[in-house]
Amino acid sequence: MECVVRILQATGLPRHLGNFVFCQYHFWGQDEPVFIAPEMEPSPPSAISKEPLCTVLFDSSKEMEVCVSEEFVEFVAEGAVAIEVFGHKQVNHRRNLALWDLGVIQAKTRTLRERWSEVTRRLELWVQVLELNEAGEFTPVEVLPPKDVGTGGLFQLRQGQSRRVQVVVRSVKDSGTMPLIATKILSVSIGNVEVRQARPSDEDMDSYQEVDLERLRDQWLTTLTTRQEYLDQHLQKMVQKPDKSEDDVEREAQLLEWRLTLTEERNAVLLPSAGSGIPGAPAERVPVPGMETHIPVLFLDLSADDFQDNLSAPLAGGLDAVLNHEDEDEFLTCTSSNIPMKRLVRRRRGTLRYMTVPS
Repeated sequence: MECVVRILQATGLPRHLGNFVFCQYHFWGQDEPVFIAPEMEPSPPSAISKEPLCTVLFDSSKEMEVCVSEEFVEFVAEGAVAIEVFGHKQVNHRRNLALWDLGVIQAKTRTLRERWSEVTRRLELWVQVLELNEAGEFTPVEVLPPKDVGTGGLFQLRQGQSRRVQVVVRSVKDSGTMPLIATKILSVSIGNVEVRQARPSDEDMDSYQEVDLERLRDQWLTTLTTRQEYLDQHLQKMVQKPDKSEDDVEREAQLLEWRLTLTEERNAVLLPSAGSGIPGAPAERVPVPGMETHIPVLFLDLSADDFQDNLSAPLAGGLDAVLNHEDEDEFLTCTSSNIPMKRLVRRRRGTLRYMTVPS
């Protein structure tokens, strides 16, 4: 099979890094990465422009032969090709650009969001309860829309009926470029049933928890603190230096810019803006029928090398992200059957109110 990868342009690049820009990517089944050089413009953009961002044209196409396999089909359907963009720093760019310029701040905010989108992938978990009907077939039970509850709906179960539980996990389109593909559900456990009154309760029961979100924030803040101490140490040395050369002045301005950037990142950790895509940010969305409102975070804590190897059990994410009043000893593993994923998708879906599986 022949595949064509076409790169048109790179937009939103910092102008002070927009000199001699090139990009590279590694496609499926290729031993060597592909390097792409930009088009030569008849009149290159002025280096003294005050605009903080620039656009570089590539307009490149490359054909590659790929052996089609089941893994390749899954990669094309839900995977992504990471394209790295490199540039060279322009000299003395800060003489024309204030660190507190609004355009610079907005550019940094967009860059932070893009960085998070590269390590984020959103998954949907759908749960159905099937009951045996008069014809001897298992059909989905009725799901009532939620009223004063945080779950996706309420299953209307009939007493004395044989039941099955169907679970579907799938990736959400345009929810990040992290190469995470849901291929198989290993097991499903059910239990820890808690009886509640029909009237609304002060403590809602949904699938939201912040165990992994707090772990992610702690690790992020620790990294930022270490980086901040390093910058403060070198910045203090530059400030106390008596005779500064032109390179020293530029180095001091660069350290100060990085220090201000860390402040913005710290604010994004503690109080992310709505719809920013940063973990913990309120989602600006209207959930589809049957979907819970709040989105929990599962922190995998992986490095780039982990994507090249099979994950072991200790690295599995979300194992200890338990819900309130959840006791793992009161769960039973259900007997599973290998049913094609397409048969698991039904028209009506809901979230079991008393299940403790994060969705």
